[in-house]
Amino acid sequence: MVGNPIANAALIVSQTLASPLSASAINLSNARPTALALSTVPASTVAGTSPPSGSAVDTGFISPTFKMVFIAVLVVTISCGIAELVLASVWEKPTTNQQAAFEAMGFAWKAGLGAILGLLGGKVA
Repeated sequence: MVGNPIANAALIVSQTLASPLSASAINLSNARPTALALSTVPASTVAGTSPPSGSAVDTGFISPTFKMVFIAVLVVTISCGIAELVLASVWEKPTTNQQAAFEAMGFAWKAGLGAILGLLGGKVA
C-alpha cells in the first residue's frame, strides 16, 4: 500500500463521521474518498466481506456496519473519559465503591482508545 497511514486513518474517521449510514470506498494510495450508494452495492459488499467489483487493489472499503461500530466505540470512550474527569473533580475523598467506579471509567476509556486504534489499524493495513 502506498500512502501515509496517518492520513488514511484520518480520512477513514472523517468519512465515518460524515456519512455513517452509507458505504464508502477510499483509494488508499492517493487518499481520495468515494461515497457509494447502498442501492448500487451488492449485499455481500455492504456486509464488508469483499470490496466493490472493479476496484483498485489499494481501495479501502468502509461498510456502514464498521462505521456504526466505530461511532459506538468512540461515544463510549469519550463518555467514560469525561465521566472519569467529572468523578475526579467531584469526589475529593472517595469511598471504596466510588474508587472502584472511578477505576472502571479509567479502564473503559483506555480500552476504548485501544479499540479505536485497532479498528483504524485494521482498515488502514
